[in-house]
Amino acid sequence: MELAIGLCRNKVAQLVTEHEKIEEVAAHQLLKRGLPTQVLPRARFATDLQGWRLLPTEEANAYPSAFGFSADMSNHQVFEFFVGEHRYLVPALVLVRAALKNKKSLIAAAFQPQGLELAITPIFEDDLLSDFWIQEESGRSGLNTEFLHWLYAYPSARRMFHSVFRHALEGRLGISLPLGIIEATACFRSDQRKRKTHFVTNLNICRVTTAEFPLDYCLQRGSIITYRRSNQATVQLAKSRALELVSTHGA
Repeated sequence: MELAIGLCRNKVAQLVTEHEKIEEVAAHQLLKRGLPTQVLPRARFATDLQGWRLLPTEEANAYPSAFGFSADMSNHQVFEFFVGEHRYLVPALVLVRAALKNKKSLIAAAFQPQGLELAITPIFEDDLLSDFWIQEESGRSGLNTEFLHWLYAYPSARRMFHSVFRHALEGRLGISLPLGIIEATACFRSDQRKRKTHFVTNLNICRVTTAEFPLDYCLQRGSIITYRRSNQATVQLAKSRALELVSTHGA
């Protein structure tokens, strides 16, 4: 069994081989040898989901190649978006997990017909949607269900949830993009040759600023849906951008 014991600044890793010899290899070769790599870098940004582009298969195949694998991504959507000069590639499954906050019951429900209604139970007060019970939680106490209002009562977010099942019926792992801006943090691996191209492995949504109005029974909700706490400056940026989107789509 091999064991990685160090990582130098010049991206050369030191290994103890199965013959108890120390060997130096390039850090990007660790994954191919089944060993953990260095901690992936992180980035924080706000991005308009309607600005994301669905990549054709030949471009999407660059994602597994970045991790040393050869795979056909024709049945797994990969999206591209830019933050300044930096290009990010996000597979559909990464976005599904982020939108559903990695909740197992919701992810499983997304691959079932009428899955949203099976996974959560809406609670109404005075004919207005006020809260939810969620299957994997023992109760509402301490549970942030604000993101469920977005999935349940905002049309494009609701379509996003149900689109996972529709794509699965066609033998594809995919998702439809909703209207709005997400503020998020991402872990990624950068391209060894194109340093400003990043392959996202994990996405944590902090807030969603919607670019649409909710259904009538949820009119008490605002345009900002909180997933996690976020930087106040980023919030203000998302708010101003959302006002433009609402006026555009509402026209």
